[in-house]
Amino acid sequence: MVSEAWNPNAAEPHPPMVEFTALWDTGASGSVISQAVVDACGLKATGALKVYHAQGATEDVPSFLVNIKLPNNVEFPGLTVSLGNLSGTEVLIGMDIIGSGDFAVTHRDNKTKFSFRIPSQADIDFVAEDKERSKRQHIDTLLKAKGSTTPGPTKRGRRGKKGKRR
Repeated sequence: MVSEAWNPNAAEPHPPMVEFTALWDTGASGSVISQAVVDACGLKATGALKVYHAQGATEDVPSFLVNIKLPNNVEFPGLTVSLGNLSGTEVLIGMDIIGSGDFAVTHRDNKTKFSFRIPSQADIDFVAEDKERSKRQHIDTLLKAKGSTTPGPTKRGRRGKKGKRR
């Protein structure tokens, strides 16, 4: 949802938030809105931004100060966004928002799940997880080959302290 920028903690009435279709784009450094959003929210340009896009061109475009509220009720007040020609969507969520939290996309059992939380709470590293899983599987394989599923006590462990028997 998008609205003209306002302080969510202020007591005065705030402009209505309008729901739009959005696209998450990890390749975009900043968020972008379409002319449809500008018109529906009655936004006024607050300046201009130099933007770089996929075609490699650079241009100055109008910028706007907005509040963006995600479906999980996380709100980004006073966000500067640029105006862009967005085919098939009205809002492009860029790394200015995505980079503020944990973002993951998974696909299991033919179901794609997208998740976002703020603030960031953990490092998500699938490569490190796979290495750890592989290491555990290798240890399990070695233990099974020796006929044990859990490591047994060492000689030192059975005798207590190294040296004399009690």
